[in-house]
Amino acid sequence: MKEPRHSPLHTPLRDEEVLGVAALLAPDILDLLDESPESVAADTEEMHPADLADVAEALPRERVAEFLTALPSARAADVLEYLNEELRSEILEAMSTRQAAELVTQMTPDDRADVLEELEEDRADEILSEIPEQAREETERLLAYEPESAGGLMTTEFVSVSQDTPVEEALAAVRRIARAGRREAMHAIYATDEDGIVKGVMSLHELLAAPEGALVRDVAWEEVVTVLPTADRSEVAQLTQNYDLVAIPVVDEEGRIIGVVTVDDVIDALVEEHTEDVQRFGGMEALDEPYTQIGFFSMIRKRGGWLSILLIGECSPRQS
Repeated sequence: MKEPRHSPLHTPLRDEEVLGVAALLAPDILDLLDESPESVAADTEEMHPADLADVAEALPRERVAEFLTALPSARAADVLEYLNEELRSEILEAMSTRQAAELVTQMTPDDRADVLEELEEDRADEILSEIPEQAREETERLLAYEPESAGGLMTTEFVSVSQDTPVEEALAAVRRIARAGRREAMHAIYATDEDGIVKGVMSLHELLAAPEGALVRDVAWEEVVTVLPTADRSEVAQLTQNYDLVAIPVVDEEGRIIGVVTVDDVIDALVEEHTEDVQRFGGMEALDEPYTQIGFFSMIRKRGGWLSILLIGECSPRQS
């Protein structure tokens, strides 16, 4: 049995402690980067990528890229996904095109597209040109959809098998996909016909429990809830809630599956939409630029209506 590690870098974090602990760990990370950068990966391997992102955000901005490059590329890509948008864009702008391409290539297709969407178009094109052809084509297809649509939310990492496949072969295919490192949409397996049209769906549990000798069509549920890639995120969220889904397949006009929206992406979309609604209700319409860069009159146009209402309300006689 391994000896327990006593380094503060291996202390389990509770949610309410994360930000404070991140600030405490930042000096330790800086010391490692200065004295032993090759040990950063091993000393942080037990930390969740989200916690590492908090640590990265507590570092001086000019050291964050150095911290990420001290991690294995797949691990650094996971951390990059959790960084706040502004810092993430800043890091990818500062890195060499080759380094940036290596990181985004390790991301899931939908996260890769989201990250590149945040960058200046020229920079995104530079990075795209350096990633492998298959990943590049996949990413370009996702970038063609509106970000708030099902196509913009979906991942192309899903599992589908022919409805005429024996369950033993289907299980073997799922194992190969899992071992290849594909991380998303593994809970649902979609049964398709020879044209790729969705004919059924089953859970991984149902596939594992299927009787020997059965075909996928014998196990899969035939009623499949699907959406078109043009469907709005609110429609996707509503269907996911109504049918208690962990994922919802995105199909083209002919019913061929082209991607899957997972429940975590639905939650992210709902949070984003709710935040925008609250901002609009509270007179805090999202600005196109930071406060330090936006013009005075542009800000007044966005805030003026609500400020006027608040001013009138403040000046009106109060009822006793």
